[in-house]
This record gives sequence, C-alpha cells and structure tokens, in this order.
Amino acid sequence: MKRIPLPLILLNVCIIAGCGRTGTEDTVTFVSVDPLEKIFRETAFFNSAPAVADAARGEHATFQFALRSSLPLTNVTVEVTDPLNETLSLPVEYTGLVKYVHVGRTTPNPARDRLIPISGWYPDPIVEADRFDLRADETQPVWISVRIPADAQKGTYSGKITIKGRIGRKNFNL
Repeated sequence: MKRIPLPLILLNVCIIAGCGRTGTEDTVTFVSVDPLEKIFRETAFFNSAPAVADAARGEHATFQFALRSSLPLTNVTVEVTDPLNETLSLPVEYTGLVKYVHVGRTTPNPARDRLIPISGWYPDPIVEADRFDLRADETQPVWISVRIPADAQKGTYSGKITIKGRIGRKNFNL
C-alpha cells in the first residue's frame, strides 16, 4: 500500500470543497418566521412565513424575523415603523431580541417531540436592545409586537422594517 503524505490530502480536500469564502457566500439573510417556531443560534434554514397576522381589537399581533450572516455584523439596529391603514396607524409596542439560555441537564421524562439544539442554547427571554452585534454564521431572532387598540378600525395595515449595521468596514441597509 502506497502512503500519501497528509498535507497533500488536506490540499486536495480544500480544492474540492473550496477553502475560504467567496463573494457569493457573504450574505445577510432577514426572513419572516412563524412566531411559534423556535429559532436556535445554529439554525441556518428557515421555513419562511409571510409577515401577516390576523388580530382583533384589544389584542397584540406578534411577528418573528430571523437575521443571519456569513460574516460578523456590528452596530446592528432594527427600526420598525407603525403599521398604517391609509391614514390611521397602529402602535409598535415592543421590538426585542430573542436571547438564549444554556441548559446543561435534561428532564427525567422528556417529550418525544422535543427540540434539541446542537449547541445546548435555547431561545427564551426577549430583551430590548438599541444596537447589537451578530457573530458569523449565527442566527438572531427579532421579535416585534404591535398593539391593536380597542377602538382600532378594521382593515389591512402595513409597516416597514429597516435593518442597518456594518459588515467589516462597510455599512449595510436592508
């Protein structure tokens, strides 16, 4: 049997798999996700859902979005306009980030359909943050809650979400 030096094998793997990043992989993803879906730090595929909610007067409409990038993001801000219906608007009551808690032990009788993240970090508290940073290849869920006043007029309301920040030395705006 002929021996092949290890460095040569690693070089071949890099050529076949493509070492390093290309310009097409350096992307920022921001998608709407069902608010009942748990988004883990390592989640890379999203079942995108339309950012639409049906709510009655006196209720809250909630939305969840997933932000992910192949490069680190810094100074990220989330700006949300109040949803408008021609001339009337609904107040955005809360915009927050879903943070994670580490769970190091299991329950004695876990459910059969439980979700287990690879990292051991589970999404839990929703906290307010003016600015935040996001590490490469991690996902940050963004939570938005719109209050529907008791005297709101029925109809379709539309709002706008703007994500701003920096990728390296360049600014980005979604």
